[in-house]
Amino acid sequence: MTVEAHPHPLPRIRRGRQPEGVFVVRPDFDLTTRRTVQTVPTDAPCVPSELQAAAQHWVYWSCGPSGPAGVHDLATGKDVPVPASGPAQLGDGFVVEHDTATGKLTLTDVHTDTATTTDLADLPAGPVTDDRRVTWTIDKYQGTIAYLDSGKNVHLVDPHIPASTPAPAAGAFIYPGQQLPSGHSLSGAVMTLTMQTDGNLVARLNTGKGAGQVVW
Repeated sequence: MTVEAHPHPLPRIRRGRQPEGVFVVRPDFDLTTRRTVQTVPTDAPCVPSELQAAAQHWVYWSCGPSGPAGVHDLATGKDVPVPASGPAQLGDGFVVEHDTATGKLTLTDVHTDTATTTDLADLPAGPVTDDRRVTWTIDKYQGTIAYLDSGKNVHLVDPHIPASTPAPAAGAFIYPGQQLPSGHSLSGAVMTLTMQTDGNLVARLNTGKGAGQVVW
């Protein structure tokens, strides 16, 4: 059997001692260099039993079935409390949850850093306790919500929540769609990229002797 290293940074949890009421997530950990790219402090009062990430902009955390739960906005640094009444799945700027007690599939919009929850559909509890990707799911690329009703009919729902811009890059990595903030730099072994205040991106070769030659 051949095991290959994952080509992309994977979520990592740091369980060291932190100030009370703070849990730190390390969502960008490069397996190649064994370096942490970004550390994210959340308002989780526990070691979360579940973490999810979406659109390089949002981190969902949950302390378990009895809650609490929240969504952390990587761009603003804000934590938004969300309901914790059943299995949940994070989308781009929203959370879908199956409230098995009321038999409702709910949508919580967090894209403005405030939570607004509405009912999506009637969905009674089934034989599977965690029915994510069984009777309902989210298309993480398009944001469409799909669920299966009691008649085995598939329904597709557009949440009508605008796609977010990925949070600014941190450290030595930048992902597709991410923006380098004005006045910030991104450095590698060969080159340093700097976003100037006038909006121009400048690349310099790293010579080890101060500022290198501008290549573009």
